[in-house]
Amino acid sequence: MKYIVLTIGFISLALGIIGIFIVLLPTTPFLLLSGVCFAKSSTKVNEWFKNTKIYKQYIESYVENKSMTKKRKISLLAIVTVLLLIGIFLAKSIHLKTFMGVVLLAHYYYFIFRVNTAQE
Repeated sequence: MKYIVLTIGFISLALGIIGIFIVLLPTTPFLLLSGVCFAKSSTKVNEWFKNTKIYKQYIESYVENKSMTKKRKISLLAIVTVLLLIGIFLAKSIHLKTFMGVVLLAHYYYFIFRVNTAQE
């Protein structure tokens, strides 16, 4: 099981790195997943990950302070909003449209009321 979680962590890390360059692929959630997987699977890999520039730049403040900069919050919400709105407009099922609308509202609620805003 340890190796499966470690593999998921590295796949998530790769997707997070790709997300740095491709705007439509979110970086932060994949890096957070990587951090969780590494913490649960390997102390050595977890320490390595925490010392990388990617960790320090993208998720260290969130992990330590449960906060993000206003710019990062707006960026994440903009990407999620665009992707979910595309899905809502393309979906034919009213149930799927409703579900995606609820997911979008949940994202806004979480980022506005649950994630603290850090100073830049």
